[in-house]
Amino acid sequence: MEKSFIVKFVKEKRKGVYNAIVQTYSTILNGHHTTLMKNLIEIDLEKNTGERIELNYDSLIKAVRRSLINNNRKSKRGTPFSPKANRYDFKDDHEIDESKKSKPGSFKI
Repeated sequence: MEKSFIVKFVKEKRKGVYNAIVQTYSTILNGHHTTLMKNLIEIDLEKNTGERIELNYDSLIKAVRRSLINNNRKSKRGTPFSPKANRYDFKDDHEIDESKKSKPGSFKI
């Protein structure tokens, strides 16, 4: 999205503008501190449009978290099992090695 539109939408307090900001600046927002990135985004928008805007910290944080959660969900959709499903490896008595067998009546998880 063009940065002039972002500034316009922030001034109008339009719904979804922070999601657009996160998509536009996704390369710098993912790995860095959000307060620092908020200031850098404000400076970048001011340089490109010549207008000073103030971004809401809480709204930006919510949009970043929402995008990270959606990205994590999309990346996990391709896997048939969740990581917790492979956590325990249950075996029958004949599948366990003799050295790893415990006393009758006791077990380990």
